[in-house]
Amino acid sequence: MSEFILYYLDKLKEYHPMFRYPLLTGGDYEPYIHQAEMFYRLLSRDPVRFLIADDVGLGKTIEGIMIMDQLIKDRGVKRILLIVPKVLINQWISELRKFAKEWQLPIIDYRNYREALSENGIYIVSVDTIKRNEHKSKFLSVNWDLIVVDEIHKVGIIGSKENQRYTVLASLVNRNPNSHFIGLSATPHRGNDNDYIKRLVLIDPYLKDNSDTILRSTVRAIILKRNKDNVNKVYEKEEIFPKAYFIQYLVEPTEDEKKYYTLIRELSLAILKDYYDSIGERPRALQLLAFIIGRRSLSSPLAGLMTFKHVIENRGTEVNENEVIDEAEEYAEEEETEEDVEPDDIANELAEINAPYLERFKDFIPQLIEYAKRVINSDSRVKALINLVGTHLNKGDKVIIFTEYKDTANYILGKLKDALNLTDREIKVVTSVTINQEGIDRIKGWLESKESKVLIATDVASEGLNLQSANVIIHYEIPLSIVRFEQRNGRVWRLKQTRPVYIYYISLKIPLEQALLENYYNKLLSITKGTGSNEKVVDALIYQGVTVNRIFDLSEDKETIPIYTMYNDPNNEKEKVTPIKVWEAALKGNLDNLMESLLKRIKILKETMRKFALFEKMQGAIINEIDSIRQLSGFENRKELNDAIKLFLEQYVKCQDGTFSNGKIVIQKLPLLETYDDNRVGKNIHLFYSIVSRFAKIRKSYIVCDSLDYNIYLVDINVKTKSNKNLLHLPLIINSKGDIIRESDFIKTILPQLLYCNTIYPDEVLVKDRSWMYKAINYVQRKLYNIEQQFISYRQCRGKDSWVPNSREDFKVNPTIVGAIIGIKGHNEDVKEIVISALSEQGWKIGLGDSIRAEGKGEVRYIKIVSPLDLLKAQYNGWIYTYVNGALIGVKRGI
Repeated sequence: MSEFILYYLDKLKEYHPMFRYPLLTGGDYEPYIHQAEMFYRLLSRDPVRFLIADDVGLGKTIEGIMIMDQLIKDRGVKRILLIVPKVLINQWISELRKFAKEWQLPIIDYRNYREALSENGIYIVSVDTIKRNEHKSKFLSVNWDLIVVDEIHKVGIIGSKENQRYTVLASLVNRNPNSHFIGLSATPHRGNDNDYIKRLVLIDPYLKDNSDTILRSTVRAIILKRNKDNVNKVYEKEEIFPKAYFIQYLVEPTEDEKKYYTLIRELSLAILKDYYDSIGERPRALQLLAFIIGRRSLSSPLAGLMTFKHVIENRGTEVNENEVIDEAEEYAEEEETEEDVEPDDIANELAEINAPYLERFKDFIPQLIEYAKRVINSDSRVKALINLVGTHLNKGDKVIIFTEYKDTANYILGKLKDALNLTDREIKVVTSVTINQEGIDRIKGWLESKESKVLIATDVASEGLNLQSANVIIHYEIPLSIVRFEQRNGRVWRLKQTRPVYIYYISLKIPLEQALLENYYNKLLSITKGTGSNEKVVDALIYQGVTVNRIFDLSEDKETIPIYTMYNDPNNEKEKVTPIKVWEAALKGNLDNLMESLLKRIKILKETMRKFALFEKMQGAIINEIDSIRQLSGFENRKELNDAIKLFLEQYVKCQDGTFSNGKIVIQKLPLLETYDDNRVGKNIHLFYSIVSRFAKIRKSYIVCDSLDYNIYLVDINVKTKSNKNLLHLPLIINSKGDIIRESDFIKTILPQLLYCNTIYPDEVLVKDRSWMYKAINYVQRKLYNIEQQFISYRQCRGKDSWVPNSREDFKVNPTIVGAIIGIKGHNEDVKEIVISALSEQGWKIGLGDSIRAEGKGEVRYIKIVSPLDLLKAQYNGWIYTYVNGALIGVKRGI
């Protein structure tokens, strides 16, 4: 029976989203219902054009790859353009290589490729490379089958002006309006309606009407956003994402620290005063200089020291002033930099530009340098950090420390190594330079090793890393943008994270940091997140030398509107709250005014967001659609999938004289020793496959057994358009009575029966009774139509196009039996006449006599006809036939 079970698993590997991707990646990918939803929802369309807007950590990359995989496999897609931020190129290449053998398409890194884009393949290019004129024309000259844009929120408008990224992407869309297009972003709407609508038009170029009705109907039609709470409560109905606590510590500063940070504030305010007192056009560089000097100095005394030394040394390096100011402006507006530019580099170049201006502070800066050196020698924040990290390392935890600056990262590295006696194999700094030198795979491998303990990462580097093998995050300085705060947390608090996540910020009790924490962060978080208690997270807290300020339960959402949308004023695009505005308000003691305007926006945003329906609770129609997803997948959730596999494997291992106890699988005759992990369903699927394949060297598509009295058919459902274009394949199980059998029930209750019954592999099976087919066709059409109703009604509202589906009838469903269990239990009937009739219909000339002779198809067969039950024990040197449950069965013996 192992040969049939292996064949069945191979069929799931071809087209079932919850089996294919774990099996193609050696168990690395995990199956989830919310990801299966994207598979079924998008692949029943042509073209596939959609914005996957899931929160950070829900697996947008694998969702994009699943769609790409099926478009390559089923629809002949060969020319694919993947546009991503530069820092994510290596991560994408690493993921795509897992499928390279399956796809037989080259993965082309455009950084190392300057030929004409003439060959088929997957071209990966950074969003800031493709926008440049010397490259843009190349990409616009190609007819792309599929365009994928990761972090598509970076493509849009600033104020009322389209950025260069948007201009080139709009040109690509205009040249390929009916190609497949997938956008990925955790923050599709950032509070600016026009910016959001511009992105929707990239997905659907036919979207011309911006009425509230049309915009509301885009959700589930061309965009869908799910969050962690949705996955836990709606899709999986269990805690897939564990709790995440944001714990704030307060540390008393030394007198030197108080003086140092006072001087930093005075310098920043002095520069800002000169900026705002400037007559005529204000020198942008001054405002940006005040921002970056202040932020770096607050990050760590070493980062401040490096900046001040750079000012004094005035190296006179030649820099492009406009380019530097543009980069600094982007950093000050979004806390993001272009591609792999570190903020440290911007700081140094800004100091070069402003060297003549900074001459006026030549007596002030040496004083700052002196205090920075004193703080380095007795840094209160570092002492608290050492205590906190040491506590978690003693518990066996891995720790991630995030910082904006590589100078601060190296400063932390030295302090922790010395204080905790950590080796280079136990602690590591990752910056954009490290990523480029070592590659993401090597860094991820280090983090997953048993020796690694602490990773210190800059924001630029961390964008490309998934760090869920750790469960402790420390924000060394607090981001001024909530988006950056959530992005950092999402690197650790994501799928495959099985432990509670502890997120820390250590704040000095100085006015500037306290203002940012109490009057900005905590006011926003109090509105949108739950408040934790010391008792709930007592195992995470340390009390030596610090005071616990506040604890927030980030897994408890009190508001459906994300915080980051409040940064844009719905009624005034110029009133955007940016990191530099937050910083200046904190410096000047004006945070209360800024927060008052932010909090007023919540009410306005709630009304505004209703027309988009993007952040509304999941209820009504979408719940019904998700139920259709569950039925097509055959599993209620991943827990049911895991339980089904575990239940079968326990019986299978026992049948092979092995043991399955406490997660340990032992089969002496192989020999085999494996571990079953309830938290890693993907690995368990791969384990299931690998154990069965050890016992079955060939595959058998049909099996006869005496434990069932009906047949069960493995059916490949090929769904096409009315014009005969492939949409997708679905595996379906249906019995000879016309009942659909869920995959879960098949694995739990049907497959185990094969272990304890008499079986035989037939050589011929011909299913004559096809009455079940209409039930299968109707079932699939009904489920797909239910999933796509919103897509169909949206397009009917916004105008005609050539896309499908337009109706239920657009799903042309073609079922093909690809395997079966033939049940003969209790079937003793005489089937001679029906067998002869069935053979005759197949073109065989039947001669009756002492033995039955069948001639045709270029051969002669001598056959024996038996009742179904007698098939297993019949002895005959020739062909033995029977007929049961509408199927003709032939077994060849002794020939």
